[in-house]
Amino acid sequence: MPSIRPSSATPPFALLLFLAACNPQGVDLGGDTDRGPLIDLDALPDAAPEPDALRADAFLPFLDTGPPLPVLDAAPPAPVPDAALGPACDDPVPEVCNGLDDDCDRRVDEGRIIGNGCVARRADCLVDSSRICDAEAVPFCPDVETLTCRETPLVFAMVSDYGGNTRGEGVVADLIRTFEPAFVVTAGDNNMPAGAADTIDRNVGQYFGEFIGEYAGSFGGGSDDNRFWPALGDADWLTENAQPFLDFFTLPGNERYYDVNLGVVHLFVLSSDAREPDGNTWESVQGQWFQAAVARSTACLKVAVFHHPPYSSSWRGEEGGGVPMRWPFAMAGIDAVVSGQDRIYERLSVEGVPYFIIGLSGGARTHTFAETPLPESQFRYRDRAGALRVTVTATDATFAFVNVDGTVVDSAAVPLRCGL
Repeated sequence: MPSIRPSSATPPFALLLFLAACNPQGVDLGGDTDRGPLIDLDALPDAAPEPDALRADAFLPFLDTGPPLPVLDAAPPAPVPDAALGPACDDPVPEVCNGLDDDCDRRVDEGRIIGNGCVARRADCLVDSSRICDAEAVPFCPDVETLTCRETPLVFAMVSDYGGNTRGEGVVADLIRTFEPAFVVTAGDNNMPAGAADTIDRNVGQYFGEFIGEYAGSFGGGSDDNRFWPALGDADWLTENAQPFLDFFTLPGNERYYDVNLGVVHLFVLSSDAREPDGNTWESVQGQWFQAAVARSTACLKVAVFHHPPYSSSWRGEEGGGVPMRWPFAMAGIDAVVSGQDRIYERLSVEGVPYFIIGLSGGARTHTFAETPLPESQFRYRDRAGALRVTVTATDATFAFVNVDGTVVDSAAVPLRCGL
């Protein structure tokens, strides 16, 4: 088996399923012209896993989702622009089928590579299949009629401004466990008040260690696979270079901003603070990376997550010299934007995209609202702490703010951009 560089596009446990052979055992690659050739797992070597051997939470993908596309000609792919290679490509390894430039030769998935054996997901449905890469082709799944649907949808949780070792944080963490989430996403302020190394395990690991991969703190053994995806907040930056955050978590990319493709859901976790060395404007290094990363994604639900809200009806609103991160997310193809900073819950709509502020997660004192809400505001609330529960079905994703009483305070459904 070749060495494979972990990446946001290839979850670590999926590497166990890598099949190095190209057309093993002379498999017939025939198939219809609309979807390209398919390979059934039965035709692959005996080492290919059976679906029953997968983890109980096997909604996590081994195959990117999205509308199937034809396999391209075997002609050499065009050179990849620097911006499409991510923050760095400095660790050449053999090219594999994962949408990355593994061998750093400015080409992606070149050659005829049969990639990861998988259980492909589309929303809450699954099917046995395998990856094929041919030039710049994308992964695909068999016809939707062969899909077998799970009984339960995919659920994950989102919080922000939570990490203060407060009673409120504990209650919100207990609420999140009732969701039985597949993973947890944060929009920053993980380690208040000042992002210090001697408080981060107390503020984060104590309450969420069970979700954190490669967890080395004092509160349990962590998770075999990382299920905790945090964004940096301004409190996390108060220690120089946000170093305790970078040391505590093991995240993709440069760890300050990164993307993680969870199949149906693709997270784009951004660094919105003015201290971000790669900038926080649309034209910055980070902005250019984001544009290229979103353009490559074939996921059904694309979510941007960062700390500072572009729009807010909190009293803090637009203070402090302007609002960062007013990026053209709708144009880029983002389906939902989630931020924190203001310790309220608010749902807004900007160019048809829902924006959620979820700073009401129990970590610190609640903020008040401005007297007049912004024109973009759809709903606002500040009475009781809670968390955002996201439920993904075969057709849509419902973002629901649930308070610590278990009451759904507000919800909005976002249609998936792919369908069954």
